[in-house]
Amino acid sequence: VTIEDMEALQGQDRDRKVNAVMQKACTALHGTDANMMVELVAEIVGLLSPPRSMSELKGDSTMTMDAQLQLRAAVQTRLRDTLMQLLGLRGEGGLSLQDPQMRELLHIPLERLRRQLQDRDLGSLACKEQWIALARVCGARTEMGRKRTDRQYSQDAWSKD
Repeated sequence: VTIEDMEALQGQDRDRKVNAVMQKACTALHGTDANMMVELVAEIVGLLSPPRSMSELKGDSTMTMDAQLQLRAAVQTRLRDTLMQLLGLRGEGGLSLQDPQMRELLHIPLERLRRQLQDRDLGSLACKEQWIALARVCGARTEMGRKRTDRQYSQDAWSKD
């Protein structure tokens, strides 16, 4: 399954895949299955919606639309949280990002994530704490970090907080 396959899912197929990925992630984290965790990182990156600013979330909409947005946001928050666990940024276990072979295996999904976050103002995003942590791990240049050097980004890209 590719990142593009995940991005293309819609409706009930997407919902089923999200639920399956969340269950597999729980199993992988409890069993410390690194191969499954790497696969799940790619799948979750494909299922993530691009970051949205708080201003995009506000506006005039019906209650039904509000409920849909809240449900979608909760699913996205859970996906980001699970991704953070898989990457060892939160909780026990997760992948070792200090391992050069692991960095190579995660290159494509983290590069995709980096491109989504590139040049974004993380301070204005919904769930900014999650996005900031993910930006750090993938080495994205953001509005909050423009004064940092390329060397600092490469050093921080794979270090845990």
